[in-house]
Amino acid sequence: MVQHKRPMTNSGTPGSFDLAIRAFSYCNEAQIRCGVRVTLTKENYHELKDLIDLSLQLGAYRFCVY
Repeated sequence: MVQHKRPMTNSGTPGSFDLAIRAFSYCNEAQIRCGVRVTLTKENYHELKDLIDLSLQLGAYRFCVY
């Protein structure tokens, strides 16, 4: 499983980062193309490189920035 120094989520739901990573893994196993969508804000823009790296590590089909 992918590990990250800090969950990058705005959902406010405890454990949502780990659930999203697990779901991504299940989709990959089922050969379902998944992508990562990110809304950049002044609070998280400095994490863009980490987000791209994580997406590559997950095997994301697409990476979208809003």
